[in-house]
Amino acid sequence: MAEKAWYWLAFGVLALGLNNAFVAGRLELPRNLADRSAEFEQQLSGHVLGYITQAQVSLATQRAVAVQPAVARVQANLACAQASMARRQAQMAVRQVEMVRIQRDRIREQVLQNLRMQRNAEGEIPRPPRLPEDGTI
Repeated sequence: MAEKAWYWLAFGVLALGLNNAFVAGRLELPRNLADRSAEFEQQLSGHVLGYITQAQVSLATQRAVAVQPAVARVQANLACAQASMARRQAQMAVRQVEMVRIQRDRIREQVLQNLRMQRNAEGEIPRPPRLPEDGTI
């Protein structure tokens, strides 16, 4: 057990001496080790970031290839829905044109009736106004 005690005593003296030398600025080894370890860490981080970037690009490419069929299906479904909406809008436009024609004809009949009543009151027989034959107002 005495050997162990001498060992620990020698180790303590050595540690105390190294500590004093470091604090006094005479021992540059720990500073050099700290600087080297920081430099090594920066180099290692740069390499790891490069590998991570390569892996991300590779995964993004693989995901894009895997997702393309699904995107194509969604685009096809969207195109079908848009075509259906366009057909419905065209049908609505045709109905609106028909409603405008019906309203035009009703207004024409009312105007003619008013003219007839006015002319009859004056004793003249009214003539209907000439309207274009192409269906425009």
